[in-house]
Amino acid sequence: MSMLTVRVSAELEARLRAEARRRHTTRSDLVRRLIEDGLGDPEVEQPSVNCADLMRDLIGCVDSGIDDLAADPAHLEAAIVEDFERGRRSLAH
Repeated sequence: MSMLTVRVSAELEARLRAEARRRHTTRSDLVRRLIEDGLGDPEVEQPSVNCADLMRDLIGCVDSGIDDLAADPAHLEAAIVEDFERGRRSLAH
């Protein structure tokens, strides 16, 4: 088995020590299990995460007043042109 050294804060060290005591195990075993849980099973394909997944709770939280904002490509095109024009004006100054 390989050895890995990781630096942790005093607070995290205390938490690890307390949790290892609570589980009746060593800190090494606890950290190894936490890392394995965090990385997941290599045999199981992990779902990919996209921007929409990360922002799911924010999607739709702002009312633009435009009913078909997400469905009409013209709105996206207009926003792209507006951003481009805004960028050109800021570069000209």
